[in-house]
Amino acid sequence: MDIKKCSVCKVEKPLTDYHWNSKKHKYKRSYCKDCGKKARREWRNSLKDGLWTVYLLPDYNYVGITTCLHERMKRHEVQGRNTSNYKIIGKYKTGPQAAIVEAVYHNNGYEGFNYNQR
Repeated sequence: MDIKKCSVCKVEKPLTDYHWNSKKHKYKRSYCKDCGKKARREWRNSLKDGLWTVYLLPDYNYVGITTCLHERMKRHEVQGRNTSNYKIIGKYKTGPQAAIVEAVYHNNGYEGFNYNQR
């Protein structure tokens, strides 16, 4: 069994504990899966500002709510939606406050979580 030393935690682990490098397909990444997972979690948490954001995608008449706007816009892009002109309706300290604002928009005809692509 081949062993490799993680560049982050400095522990020797079997190659099965490393992902393939997406840029160099014949090499494994320099850090183990556990260190990569920890780094991704810290990165995601760094994007959150502790507030709930209500946002609008005008091209789709869609109003949504999230605590991490960056990740949510990425998910919309993966689904094929244009996010370049999104607008922030407001930022709120608690989820229920944001949910009330979102519900008002939904009651006024904006699409929500049950979005149907046009």
